[in-house]
Amino acid sequence: MQFVKYGPNVPDKLIQAHEEGRVVFFCGAGISFPAGLPGFGKLVNSLYSEMGVIPDDVQKQALKNGQFDTAVSLLESIKQTPEWRRDVREKLSELLKPDFSSPKSTQTHRSLLRLSTTNDKKMRLITTNFDTVFQKAAEEERIEIKEFSAPLLPVPKKRWDGLVYLHGLLPRDKNGLDHLVISSGDFGLAYLTERWAARFVSELFRTYTVCFIGYSLNDPVLRYMMDALAADKQLGESPPEMYAFGNYKANEYYKEEKSWRAKNVTPILYKNHSRHYYLHETLSKWAETYRDGLSGKEQIVVTTAYTNPMQSDVQNDYAKRLAWALSDPSGIPAKTFSKLSPPAPISWLKVLERANLNIEDLSRYGVIDKSLDEEGSYSIFNRPAKSSLTPNMTIAKSGYHETSWDEVMENLAKWLLQHINNPELILFVSRQGGRLDQQMKWLISSEIRQQDEKRKERDTEYFRRLSLQSSDRIVSSKMKSLWSIVLAGYTEQSGIATDFYSWVQDYKLLGVTVGLKKSLRRVLGPFVSFKEPFNFNKSDAESGIKGRIDWDVDVASSFAHSAMDSLNKDESWHDHSYELIQEFVGLLVELMEVKSTLGDINPKADYSYISRPSIKAHPQNNDYKSWTVLVDLVRDSWLSLVNQDESFAISLAEQFWSQPYPIFKRIALFCASESSAIPVDKVVSWLKQDDTYWLWNVSTHREVLQLLRTLHRTASNEQYEEILQITINGPRREWYTEELSDEEFEGLCNRPIWLRLKKLQQDGGALNDEATQTLADIENINQKWKLSNDDRDEFPFWTGRGDEPKSIVSAPKEKLGLIEWLKEEQVDHFWTEDDWSTLCRDDFELTSSALKETAASGMWLSERWRQGIQVWSEAEDLDLEKQIGLFKFVLKAPDEKLVEIAWSLSRWLKKLQPRDTFTDNDFLYFYDRLLNLPYEIDNGAVTINTAINHPVGMLVESLFSWWYTKKPYDDEGLDEEFQNRLEVVCDLAIDKFSLGRVIVCSNVLSIYRVDQAWAREHIISWLSWDDINTSSMAWQSLLWSPRLHKGFIYEIRDYLINTAKYYDYLGELKSQYVTFMTHLSLQGYSEFKVGELAKVFNTIPNESLYHAASALKDILSSSGEKVNEFWQNRAKPFLTKVWPKQAKVDDNTVTQLALICIAAKENFNEAYKIIRHNLKRQSDAEYITRTLEHSGLIEIYPQLALDFLDSVIGEPKYYSPTKLVSCLDKIAGEEPEVINTPEFIRLKTITNKF
Repeated sequence: MQFVKYGPNVPDKLIQAHEEGRVVFFCGAGISFPAGLPGFGKLVNSLYSEMGVIPDDVQKQALKNGQFDTAVSLLESIKQTPEWRRDVREKLSELLKPDFSSPKSTQTHRSLLRLSTTNDKKMRLITTNFDTVFQKAAEEERIEIKEFSAPLLPVPKKRWDGLVYLHGLLPRDKNGLDHLVISSGDFGLAYLTERWAARFVSELFRTYTVCFIGYSLNDPVLRYMMDALAADKQLGESPPEMYAFGNYKANEYYKEEKSWRAKNVTPILYKNHSRHYYLHETLSKWAETYRDGLSGKEQIVVTTAYTNPMQSDVQNDYAKRLAWALSDPSGIPAKTFSKLSPPAPISWLKVLERANLNIEDLSRYGVIDKSLDEEGSYSIFNRPAKSSLTPNMTIAKSGYHETSWDEVMENLAKWLLQHINNPELILFVSRQGGRLDQQMKWLISSEIRQQDEKRKERDTEYFRRLSLQSSDRIVSSKMKSLWSIVLAGYTEQSGIATDFYSWVQDYKLLGVTVGLKKSLRRVLGPFVSFKEPFNFNKSDAESGIKGRIDWDVDVASSFAHSAMDSLNKDESWHDHSYELIQEFVGLLVELMEVKSTLGDINPKADYSYISRPSIKAHPQNNDYKSWTVLVDLVRDSWLSLVNQDESFAISLAEQFWSQPYPIFKRIALFCASESSAIPVDKVVSWLKQDDTYWLWNVSTHREVLQLLRTLHRTASNEQYEEILQITINGPRREWYTEELSDEEFEGLCNRPIWLRLKKLQQDGGALNDEATQTLADIENINQKWKLSNDDRDEFPFWTGRGDEPKSIVSAPKEKLGLIEWLKEEQVDHFWTEDDWSTLCRDDFELTSSALKETAASGMWLSERWRQGIQVWSEAEDLDLEKQIGLFKFVLKAPDEKLVEIAWSLSRWLKKLQPRDTFTDNDFLYFYDRLLNLPYEIDNGAVTINTAINHPVGMLVESLFSWWYTKKPYDDEGLDEEFQNRLEVVCDLAIDKFSLGRVIVCSNVLSIYRVDQAWAREHIISWLSWDDINTSSMAWQSLLWSPRLHKGFIYEIRDYLINTAKYYDYLGELKSQYVTFMTHLSLQGYSEFKVGELAKVFNTIPNESLYHAASALKDILSSSGEKVNEFWQNRAKPFLTKVWPKQAKVDDNTVTQLALICIAAKENFNEAYKIIRHNLKRQSDAEYITRTLEHSGLIEIYPQLALDFLDSVIGEPKYYSPTKLVSCLDKIAGEEPEVINTPEFIRLKTITNKF
């Protein structure tokens, strides 16, 4: 974090440790320069001069080498008397008299006193200086501090509270001068012989993170300390984490950094300028920020989480800082996060999910377990619990016990609940294993139940409030269906093996048992896997829920058909499978109901004829879907049953038909064709049901035709005549579109009528005269029609060569055949579906080589390439070298062909880029080739969402990802390869790169930090509003995820202020601008004048002030124990000097202003006086009243609370605020005389009326 322009960047890790009270500042002579005190070297030289000693050769050498402690020893040894030594030290005392005439003489000391006071009011500060400047600073700050002076030092652990003068403090009397550690002899005693200082330092480093301030690189103090730590290291101690502020001369940054790191110290370097100006100003600003809580965890949450995360956030550590803040074991930052309004975007979910925790991080949560795997992967959502939250270890127990949540997890769950209508939350659950924690399950089910109840009550006001909280807050009917699947446990990925093989083995060993029946549900129960949808490009994306989340429904066991083959070989199975028919039928019904709930099927169409073309065993049955094993099990167990209990089998067949899904109608028809036990009159009634719908429906096509072939054997003449008649009558006209002419309708009906009549004849059935004539008429028109020799006409789709209309085609599995097949497909287009994608997944070598040879022959199959690339880009185990080789081949295609699959290729490149073995040369070649294709851009849609879903945007994202892998650091300058490509994208004359420029602008902070001059020349000018379209694009990209970086903010200062005039050009990011400017105003940056900031808020529309008030309320509410400081130093100045006084605010803004009054806590009185002129009575003051009632302010300010309620509560529309009665009772209890005031009477009347 940079607190001062051009100042040093203080590492986030140090700031975080400081916020947690784990940092101790170790101060040297440099902090006292503003008080006119010298450094160690100047002090010793002055000491020689004042003592009248001209250094001899040995003394000169010590002074020249910077061995000032040795030089003091040499000075004191000139005369071997105690008096001489005392005189030297008395003179030293005189030289260390500070000059307090400058207002900045104690500034740094006051800053360090603030920074060294922990949140629990303990001071932990160390100095090796002897001077009394800290005492003066404490007087000015009006604080009392405990002092510890060498050699009487405290134990540097938790109870330590005070300022430690490690090398002594100038005493009030001369006798104490001997305790000062200044000569090499003193240092030897302190660090080597008596070791009291060394012991203190060693213990300090074991307990705290140390930050050195005011020391030079070769300071003797550092040298002795490093020697003490080196001794500990030899004894097996881990090297401590240390930081040091240090200055550097022009062009010597890296040299200085390397020298510090050689001492195992992380340097925080600043430029040489005006007696360490940047050091003192940085400490001053840091102290102010810490004082007002702006660097605290809650403030990090508020200022970071309201925007969307970007790729650059990880590089700039914003994401890590947020994850750190949320990890606070108190749960307060996480609570702030959960209560943000509007809620933190759901896009933070993946970022936090991927923010790995290590063993050291777990200690924050109270988890200290040496047995944990040090290489284990943990996250804020998936981590070990401390022992007090875990259930007891038992041999047996009642009920189901889970680990309890800590405060962090509880509040993160509440945040996720704000996005209950967002499919990304279900995808997250699926990624985490699919099983909801019982507490999360309760939260979600309770929320859905409450919304259902409110819908029944038609409580529109309730849903209006929810919609104001979050756009994802109201559960849609479709999302309710998806949640019902998750809540029911259909997405749970069991940790226990769920394979059908084991079940089969148990059956063979034990036969049918009650335990075996129960385990069937675990093995073959429905399982739903949710996944992100794959869209070839943005325009292909489905609208609605399927465009945001996709799913597969199957059974829990994989490879079930292979196990079924083993089961069929068991002789006893066919005789005993009927014992399990009820279980098999129940599982199939349940699976269909799951599919129906998801909207995949309905009572008239379940598409089972695609997954299972034939109920009867047939080569057309592929076994791609494991769930179809249930069809086989129901079929086989019914065939077993009909031999054992015919009447029950008939009853069950009738139940099949009565089920709502076509798969059961098909099974019932199969039963009728396979067994004469089913009465023909029952079969005829089935075929006549719903105006003969199932006789003609594509779902039952196969089983109907199979049945028709057998009916002549079992039907009576009357029944057979009835079947012939309904067949001749054909399909109903109303089933087809009105646009069909009568002639077209007759042509459509001829084929199905002809086919059914032919099937009735096929195995010996006879036709009556009318049927014979109908058949002859149709054949006269269609003389080429003939029944096939292989049953293919009984299937609506046929897996084969594709020479019939309506077929599912299976691609050949040998290379020459596959190449010919691909070429034919290019010509024909007969089929609607095939297994090409599956073949690409299963055999990369075959499919890729076939496509390459087809392309080499001059035939480029864009759709086939696109399908293949989709599969290969998702295959994590596919050899990288093979992928790169194929990618290079594809890039040889002509531009016009590559453009057709550019989206898929760009996505593929994005997937390949993070791979360790993917070389820079390969990446840059792929990038250059794809970027220079002739893209067409719709300039009217230049937004961040459009950019990240367009090939150009994805390519530029990949370019930044590649650059970030190089770990660029501040001011090093852009990598040449990266810079050259960036300049091409940033050329405003090239329209096709406009979406790439969106991505560039969203990463501009990273570019600026690495190369300010380049960013200034090529990008920052886009923010100037000289060109409306360019600036609109640039600002919307920047505001998608704005960050408070001092140097960058100052760089764009004028443009930032000027943007208020162009508010309407900010599109959907208008609110982000207002919120960001509010956060910026509260930072108190000296570079921004109050009048300039006030002008911004006076320029933007009045309705947008809601976002400013909401942001201020959130930040004030999250200031915790520092609410008073934040109110006095930040919020109050903003409201009095920046907030527009003449603005007419709407009701939503009034609500937020009222909540600011309450959030001010002890400053309620002052806040109300400032804000009351903006308040007005509202018909809905429910939330304000409820918040006030819980705040505890009524007991402190009863009269003021009454005035406040009177100013915000108007005549309600529906009902009075639910907590108003309680508020009035509390007010009357504290101040009984108010009950006769007009304000109290009015509010009481409202409660009585409603």
